[in-house]
Amino acid sequence: MALRPVKPTPFGLSLLAGALLGLGFTFGSLYLLVWVAFVPLLMALHSPSPRPVRQAWRCGLVAGIVFQVIAANWVLHFIEALWDAGTVITALIAALFWGYGALQLALLSVVYLGLQQRTGWPCLLIFPVIVTLAFAGFPTLFNAQLGETQSRFIVAIQGVSLTGVHGLDAIIALANALLYQYLRPRSATPRRDRIHQVVSGLLIVLWLGYGAVVLLSASPPGTRLRVGWVQENGPAGETRASTPGYTDSDPRSLALSRQLAVEGAEVIIWPETGFSAYFQQPRVRQAIHRAAKAMRTPLLLQGIEVADGRQFNAVAWVSASGLEAGRYRKQKRVAFGEYLPLLEYLPDSSRWARQWLSGFFSDIAAGHQPAGFPIAGTDTQLIPLICYEVMFPSLVADASRVGADRQLLVIVSNNAWFGNTAQPWQHWRATALRAVETGRPALHVINNGPSGVFLADGRPWVYSPYGTEAAYLAEVPIPSHGPTLHSRYPNVFLALCLALAGLILVVALRREKVTHRSRGRPAPR
Repeated sequence: MALRPVKPTPFGLSLLAGALLGLGFTFGSLYLLVWVAFVPLLMALHSPSPRPVRQAWRCGLVAGIVFQVIAANWVLHFIEALWDAGTVITALIAALFWGYGALQLALLSVVYLGLQQRTGWPCLLIFPVIVTLAFAGFPTLFNAQLGETQSRFIVAIQGVSLTGVHGLDAIIALANALLYQYLRPRSATPRRDRIHQVVSGLLIVLWLGYGAVVLLSASPPGTRLRVGWVQENGPAGETRASTPGYTDSDPRSLALSRQLAVEGAEVIIWPETGFSAYFQQPRVRQAIHRAAKAMRTPLLLQGIEVADGRQFNAVAWVSASGLEAGRYRKQKRVAFGEYLPLLEYLPDSSRWARQWLSGFFSDIAAGHQPAGFPIAGTDTQLIPLICYEVMFPSLVADASRVGADRQLLVIVSNNAWFGNTAQPWQHWRATALRAVETGRPALHVINNGPSGVFLADGRPWVYSPYGTEAAYLAEVPIPSHGPTLHSRYPNVFLALCLALAGLILVVALRREKVTHRSRGRPAPR
């Protein structure tokens, strides 16, 4: 009996697309899957259907749910660590989180198919624009971009110094659309389509070629900075108890820091571990100042600062002379963790939400400007960022324009809420893109790891493993140059995408209007 080939259904194709996309986000070594993940979804969207919009919604929703469950499975651990709500409640909350996130691909699919059918314009033009705007603009609790999956594809990420990560998002979407064009069933390829395919292929080659040229022509930096950091491996939460045998005035992090100072560290970084005693207790602050002076090494630490009746998530910069030389207050806060969107204006709902979010929520006010801290004895400036802020390309670009040509981006985080899941690695890998966008090496210090350094070209220089308490020291090459094109104009590429999307929408509306008129016109006699 002859076996009949199984024809893939839109549902099956959507499942495959979501799985490929989710695996690409979860495992850094599977980054190439993202370059083909949308091909099955495009095939599903263009499958014959009497109700194409409804099919697009279903296909996008299925792909989105699978994508969310795989890429954000860590939300289960997060909810358990936050509330200990039990299996059923945890599963329900996670399902809501995944369902909301799935709307991103559902809306993307409907908008793309609607515009493509109404304009008749090629998939190669419309799809990259819609994908770029969907990943840039869809409001999520934990922001992420397609290009941030590509931290190991060093050649591909160099172009983000020109356009930001959104340019890489567009190139990835273009590669998916081009592959779909080649794989779709067709009797013949019109000349116009062949031209579109050649131009699209040329754009991808130029993008990758630019990356190869940048890497081959890069000159070694003349300055190296000995950077030390502490990985405490402490618990989640705003505050923490002192390690047995240590006090707030002489914490475990300080003991580890003394080792780094002896080994020649020129700057020492502590992670985001809620060392609020520094900000709130003068005796602790004075003890840390004395310790920094004794080590003769500047120190960056984080805690909750209280000023004018408000709380700020802040870092303090203690100089090698034992004086506080500056503070930085976090500008981008985590929704429902550090502030309550909309609920701030509804007192009763706000009070209930604060109680429900318990240990995760702390009422934090936003800072309003970046900061740059000069490292004494060097020509290098430290640019501090706190946790979630590294996920915002334009904010990091603005910060990198502060001051000196030699800079080190420093991000301090506490990801203990998520345990040994993919989330800390996803967070850490995004730092590689910020390094290339700004042309600055970046040190990301995560309380429970992984922590480490990315060079200015996005290559991982050194990193510390997850879950290991220790002090680490690395010599970091610091290149000297001004802001990159993206740092100077961080929103230009997105503005171009918005303008092109607006043009596509205008054409779609005009053609829809003409179609309605022709349908309403009486038939000629």
